[in-house]
Amino acid sequence: MKKYLTLVEKELKKEAKKCKEVIGSYYNSNFIHLAAIKIPRQREMNKQLFSFPELNEKERFKLWTYIWNETKYFEVLNQPLMYLEKFKGTFDLEHWKAIKPWSKRIDNWAHGDVICSFYAELHEKFPKEVLPTLKVWNKSKNPWHRRLSIISLFYYSSARKIKQPSFNLALSMIKPLLKDEHFYVKKAFGWTLREMYNVYPEKTFKYLKSIAQDLPPAGWQAATEKLSKKDKALLKKLRS
Repeated sequence: MKKYLTLVEKELKKEAKKCKEVIGSYYNSNFIHLAAIKIPRQREMNKQLFSFPELNEKERFKLWTYIWNETKYFEVLNQPLMYLEKFKGTFDLEHWKAIKPWSKRIDNWAHGDVICSFYAELHEKFPKEVLPTLKVWNKSKNPWHRRLSIISLFYYSSARKIKQPSFNLALSMIKPLLKDEHFYVKKAFGWTLREMYNVYPEKTFKYLKSIAQDLPPAGWQAATEKLSKKDKALLKKLRS
């Protein structure tokens, strides 16, 4: 497996030399950034250079899990996530068991939000199996796990084709994070409120009014994005 890891890293380093911009600070990740390789090009490489047709699907999944766990490069971590995108719409419990541990390497919003799109689908399909983990993450000392715990409820509510999380469940998950000190958890708090409002507008607006003074500035924009001018003005008045 190490030879495949070496190959992926080598090809991405080669591609990085063609790029002038490095955007490590934008993602605020501890992983090493190679360069601002455009996402379409990274996807192209995933399909053309890293398809590994000599391996069967089980072997490929095992390989990408190995690469995810072993690389120290931000852009290389994108590749296993791009591989997983092929399973969207068909994720099963075996996928959940396999990628749940991937959460341990999340240290930035970019990788975190992508993996949340997978976790949200899995939670939608298998709530009894997935929700207990989200609840554990919700109380974790790791802020990225706390972030995963709420974004994985809806991700985007428009992407939920089977069933939306209940309002009471979502509320029980975000309430403990109202005064969270981590910037990206605050952002996730606002994002989750926006998706709750998309599905449960009256109940969510009522909750927004009750926390107007405590709503973190980092979450304000997303949380109020879908509100009417009148309702947003009311929140601002309560906030002041």
